[in-house]
Amino acid sequence: ESAPLGKLHVKTGDSGLGSVSASGDELVLESDGNTGMTLISHNTGKGYIKFGDPDLNEVGWLQYDHSTDTFSVHVNYVNYLDISAATTVINTWGADHDFRIESDTDTHALFVQGSDGYVGINQAAPAVDLTVGFYNTLITSEGPVASFYKGADTSVDILSAANNTG
Repeated sequence: ESAPLGKLHVKTGDSGLGSVSASGDELVLESDGNTGMTLISHNTGKGYIKFGDPDLNEVGWLQYDHSTDTFSVHVNYVNYLDISAATTVINTWGADHDFRIESDTDTHALFVQGSDGYVGINQAAPAVDLTVGFYNTLITSEGPVASFYKGADTSVDILSAANNTG
């Protein structure tokens, strides 16, 4: 290209790309191979990538804390995720926010309700500590709906109405 691809364009090789998105053209790093960026801080310090707007100059950020070797994600001043060598913690500051994992067919395959800590499996609104549901699906298959194990030889099985033997 004859002109820089962004307002600050650091180029160590030609990637073959002729333009970049206008929403990400303030800093462009380009190479004809691997491309990277490094933030270096003291081994007791922290490295940040911060996001702001006219109302809040740091409403969200990515942070690496060298003193604890912990990577954190903060959104709207809440620490939502900490990842270290020993643990991964979601909702580190205990905010009243729901957490859910989707499957290919279920938006609430696993759900933790932030207001009370209730857990739902296939349930969007668990009403007790653990709610397991199948969204009005008639269970007709053989075998238990759920099994709880203690050791190799002890289990409790919960069966569907269609399979009420056992």
